[in-house]
Amino acid sequence: MKRIIINILQLLLVGLLFSASCKKNTEPIKLVEEKFTSDNYPVKIGNWWKYKVTDFYSGTIDTLVVEVVSEVDNSNGSMSYRCELKQNGSIVDSSIIIVSEVEFSYKGLNPYYSYFGDYKLTFPFNAGSFWEGAYSTDTVIVTSRIDKFTINGTEYSPIYNLKRSFYLGGGYSLTQFQMITPKVGIVNQSIDLFDGANAQKQNFDLIDYHLN
Repeated sequence: MKRIIINILQLLLVGLLFSASCKKNTEPIKLVEEKFTSDNYPVKIGNWWKYKVTDFYSGTIDTLVVEVVSEVDNSNGSMSYRCELKQNGSIVDSSIIIVSEVEFSYKGLNPYYSYFGDYKLTFPFNAGSFWEGAYSTDTVIVTSRIDKFTINGTEYSPIYNLKRSFYLGGGYSLTQFQMITPKVGIVNQSIDLFDGANAQKQNFDLIDYHLN
């Protein structure tokens, strides 16, 4: 069933990924009008994010590292980045991130191990913002903005809570929750897959990261 989850979702916590130095920044980030913009989502070569991935259906706990390995200037105001995803030290996927002033898109290339799925952010956003995601039945809502939240002993501030919901077909529906903080990226992700009778869940927690 775990393989089914990953295959259907093409599951990101691409995180993606993000700080102005190699050290974790736990100081509050001041945002203009409290809006999250593309400048708050840094993606650079050499940056990486390490997550603990808990699969509640199988009872397994893995580590997932997302690292930015190359970039291309698209000459249209956007940049493309290629990431490698390593599960327990082995490369399991390569993904493409495209970032512009108004949009962030993520696409995993391996249908079995792309943990973050094809998803899209629209900038700027704030609590109450919403947009159509990567698919026609895909909706993303910024449900709230909170001042701070602690994960694995590290306090992040502020936190934007995003909820993504869409119908996959064949009786399957997906609800994806993300916690995103400026200059770091995704610090937590939770995925609920419902087949009409049973719910399957995966949780991602950021445990370490390096930013150039």
